[in-house]
Amino acid sequence: MASRFNEEPPEYAEVALNVYELHYTGTVGLLVGRLYHVGIEVYWLEWSFGAGDDWTGVFPCQPKQSSLGTFLESVPLGRTSFTPRGVLDILRQLRPLWLGPEYQLLSHNCQIFCTKLAERLEVHPVPDWVLETLRRFGSGPESNGVSTIKPQARPSVVALAGGSAAFGNEPKIPDGEWAAAVEEVWEQAQGYVLDRAAEAENSSRFEDVFLELIHSADEGLVRVLSKDKAFHGLFNQAVGEVLDVGTEKSEEVWLELRYMAPVANCLLVGLIIHASEDDDDEWPHPKLPLQDFQEAFFPALKKSRVAQRADISRFLASHLHLITAPGMSRFGRRVESSAGPLEIHWGPPLPAVHTGVAPRAALSKLQQIRSNLRRRQ
Repeated sequence: MASRFNEEPPEYAEVALNVYELHYTGTVGLLVGRLYHVGIEVYWLEWSFGAGDDWTGVFPCQPKQSSLGTFLESVPLGRTSFTPRGVLDILRQLRPLWLGPEYQLLSHNCQIFCTKLAERLEVHPVPDWVLETLRRFGSGPESNGVSTIKPQARPSVVALAGGSAAFGNEPKIPDGEWAAAVEEVWEQAQGYVLDRAAEAENSSRFEDVFLELIHSADEGLVRVLSKDKAFHGLFNQAVGEVLDVGTEKSEEVWLELRYMAPVANCLLVGLIIHASEDDDDEWPHPKLPLQDFQEAFFPALKKSRVAQRADISRFLASHLHLITAPGMSRFGRRVESSAGPLEIHWGPPLPAVHTGVAPRAALSKLQQIRSNLRRRQ
């Protein structure tokens, strides 16, 4: 397989930046405001950078499932012209350059790594709003010394091992051997990507489609339902009915639900339409306008016997509204437009971030931290 596609990149070459509200920031988070963890989603996995005991800090996880933060949104960055093998070659080059022990929260972190990876993939850059805190408080003459603080923003060996189970057998890693854990996951991640790539090549056609659904149901209930196979089947069946697509692999055109991700009062659903080599229908498969799809989708969703289950019934009884239907680009809660950051807030506004520290007091505190660090050195 060549490093680049000879023709227009396929739809599965889409790249996205997944954004999380970072955990484990402590006092630094109170002083500088909201901090983001980010990862680049490309070819069925998400790649990022974090602290580690030794060797590389570059690691994969399932898209939108990082253990380092609470998922907020996904920002489309366009398609890469590199093949799956070409992307793995890029990551192989970056791994020895991004070492876990060199991680710094505000000067050598996941945001800088994803900026470099996006450049190498030749897609749109990481949006400015993600990098705002880094530019205000990171390395450089205006950093006020905060960048020397090094909390352990890192995935644990357990998280890596557990996450890799989707790639194959769970690796057997002795406690504390970070390098062994990272290498085991790297090997399985490569196999996973190349297997999926072979599957994509052998399948004559397939298309990623997305649903984004606003709801007023309890967020805890939706988190549980998003992992429920019966709930997945209900959505898959309803979408298939509206698009006139089957849900069995034996059919010439069939629909497969890949994931559900609850984000605040929004439910993101990713599906794939597969077509066999024998299918002569129009491609990409015809879609409906958003309003027409919504009018047909909700009745199809509610008529199934599974919809009568008490917890699913409570979800369907809440206020439901589609903002993205198959055939539309996925949006999430914020996207980057050609004119710059475009704010899109559906439902209740996001809570404002208040540090609880006045600017003058924050500067004084930062200077005190810097002085303490110098004394320790």
